[in-house]
Amino acid sequence: MSELGLVTPPHTSYVWNLGQVVTAMLSAGLVLTTLNEGGHADMYAGLAASEHLPSMYLAAAERPTA
Repeated sequence: MSELGLVTPPHTSYVWNLGQVVTAMLSAGLVLTTLNEGGHADMYAGLAASEHLPSMYLAAAERPTA
């Protein structure tokens, strides 16, 4: 996420899956502007190539301009 100039907070788990979050944004009339996934090796300790597994997502949306 650093390529977007954002600082990611410490990992926090939550109960919503990515599909539910995106659906809620679109249902609210928002336009999805960013959807990125990234890996964090610490989430998969002991697993080879763990940095390639998704463990965090960045979803951003905005209200459309009329």
